[in-house]
Amino acid sequence: MPRRKIIALALLAAIIATIGILAQHGAIRSSEFWAGMMMGLILTLIVAAVIGIPKWRRSRK
Repeated sequence: MPRRKIIALALLAAIIATIGILAQHGAIRSSEFWAGMMMGLILTLIVAAVIGIPKWRRSRK
């Protein structure tokens, strides 16, 4: 399996485990939790765009 897939699966497993732990403690109902999730998602998308777009442009040439 390629290294990227292994890293992606490990990150996905960590995120699911974190959400499960927070759900057990009742923190998942708070608005701060969802605001933090949205900010994390937006930051992840920005980082992925900054890293991925230059590589995507190079690969199309």
